[in-house]
Amino acid sequence: MQHFKRPITLICCALLSLLLLGGCVTGPKEPVVLLSTTQGDITIQLHPEQAPKTVELFLKHVDAAFYTDVIFHRVIRNFMAQTGGFTEGFNRKEPLGTVVNESLEGLPNVKGSVAMARTQNPDSASSQFYINVVNNPNLDAKGQRAGYTVFGTVTSGLDIAIKITELPQGVHGRTGHRNAPNETVKILSAKRMKPAPALSFESSEPKK
Repeated sequence: MQHFKRPITLICCALLSLLLLGGCVTGPKEPVVLLSTTQGDITIQLHPEQAPKTVELFLKHVDAAFYTDVIFHRVIRNFMAQTGGFTEGFNRKEPLGTVVNESLEGLPNVKGSVAMARTQNPDSASSQFYINVVNNPNLDAKGQRAGYTVFGTVTSGLDIAIKITELPQGVHGRTGHRNAPNETVKILSAKRMKPAPALSFESSEPKK
């Protein structure tokens, strides 16, 4: 059993859970990205305070329209949905850089969190990311062993991500992508959302 040595980890878990339940107010400096996919829209709130370099690289890809026409190439029921690396036909896209791992003091891989995919090299994360559709504590850092950096939270559209993981798959096994959906699921666009206007409490008196 994992014992959390840092109280901040427990606090982060609680905050993420509250956010997913709609009980947490988004921070004023936390960007929000809208993924429009062929299965529906997914809204992601980013967490630059906990993963600044990762968020910076992710937004670099977003602002360059890198994710347009990128497919979900690896999806596993009751685990996660991964995208960010290939276009239709499994043509690999060249990412715009890599980022150092920020998982050691970071957020946990809980249901609805968004994290960077990587190779065995902890500092190899680039453009590919995944959405956790269940709690995946095995992907978290343990001691000084790096995990997978969480940099965002799905605030709406988690049902879309879950639906994507449940689509039939297997026909692409001969190409090495046996966990790709049989039906191509594509990101149509990934764009920053404008922040909501600030609420005003100047006066509680009704206007005439």
